[in-house]
Amino acid sequence: MNERHADVLVTTTEAVEGRGVIRYLGPVFAEHVRSSGLLRGLADDVRHALDDRAEEFDSELLDGRVTCVRELRRHAADLQAHAVVGVRFEIEVLRGGIIATMAHGTAVQLDQPVAGGWVVAPTGSADHPIVDELRRGGSATLAELSGRMDVDVDWLDATLTTLEDSGQIVMDGEGRWVPADLQPPNRSA
Repeated sequence: MNERHADVLVTTTEAVEGRGVIRYLGPVFAEHVRSSGLLRGLADDVRHALDDRAEEFDSELLDGRVTCVRELRRHAADLQAHAVVGVRFEIEVLRGGIIATMAHGTAVQLDQPVAGGWVVAPTGSADHPIVDELRRGGSATLAELSGRMDVDVDWLDATLTTLEDSGQIVMDGEGRWVPADLQPPNRSA
């Protein structure tokens, strides 16, 4: 994701708190369609499938939503939008195990753009709360950060990807997330 895409805020709310909409640029749409053998396998052994395949199905649903958000951002950036508001997701399971995820919202320009796809907190902090937590508590893996912040792992994983795409955080050589400005230089020369 290029920097211009990373700065587009995507929200399910109809407005962006603390910002005014100065121009409505129109609707933007995204879709993600994926063929899955998960549903065909359900008929074979329902108990086994429900236990073992539920996690895989959840992962495919998350992948569809994350892909749609990236696509919404790309379309909105092409319109020179600062945000996409009122985003709604629809998920359909079609014949043959095809999972279709669709999303739509309204691309808008705001009176004040957002930085890195995040609205700056009213306290004046320029960092996203996850970046703040990494500064306070030190580097962390996905699981450690989820426990420290008491947030859903799937949501956190998608948010970390967004923060990485916007250049706010990086993964160090040990698989731990750290604010980008605190990452030591690569000394493998």
